[in-house]
Amino acid sequence: MHATFQTEQEAKVLREKHHVTIVVVAVGPKLQRAELQSMASDPDCEYLSFVENFDGPELSGLAEFVDSKICGGRVPILNC
Repeated sequence: MHATFQTEQEAKVLREKHHVTIVVVAVGPKLQRAELQSMASDPDCEYLSFVENFDGPELSGLAEFVDSKICGGRVPILNC
C-alpha cells in the first residue's frame, strides 16, 4: 500500500470513527499540500498551517495557532 494513501486512510478513520480533530502543522518549502489537506480536519483553513522554515517570521504565530486549536486558547500552550 502506498504510504500517502495509508496515511490519508488512517487520518480518515481517526476523524470519522474516533471523532479526533487533527491539526496539521507543516514545515518546509517542498510540502505536498493535497496530502496534508487530506489529513487535517475540516475546514483546512482552521486546522492546517504552513511554515516555510523554522527561522522565518511566521514561526512566531505558530504557537498561537497550535494553542488555539489544542487548548481552545484557554490556557498557555505548555499547560495543555
